[in-house]
Amino acid sequence: MRKTLNTVFVFFTCFFLVLGGTCLVVSLDGFSLTTSCSAALACISNTGPGLEAVGPLGNFAAFSSLSKVVLSMAMLVGRLEIFPILILFQPSTWGRNWGKKRPEFPLCNSALFRQFLPLFFVVFVKFI
Repeated sequence: MRKTLNTVFVFFTCFFLVLGGTCLVVSLDGFSLTTSCSAALACISNTGPGLEAVGPLGNFAAFSSLSKVVLSMAMLVGRLEIFPILILFQPSTWGRNWGKKRPEFPLCNSALFRQFLPLFFVVFVKFI
């Protein structure tokens, strides 16, 4: 029970850190905080329209190129989930010692991770 709660807490912490970082970068364009945060939330959670300038009658065309790239990355993080992205950036994932025992990320043993990892790599290779 405690391990499950800890994993849920880590997920929410990572989600809100990514949301906050995305919101900060998008807010550099000079839009209101409501527009910036709703654009970031709409991209990360894949909910569709946001509020104000990115609402049902608006779009993301007015944002700068940097904001569009950050929002696109937020869409990938939201669609592929946060934990596979974190595992991707872990140094032990890309280590050169494939034959030796590597320290494992705690979520590598979960069934959900094993289910979505091949899909993640197919999408990742497709974008390269």
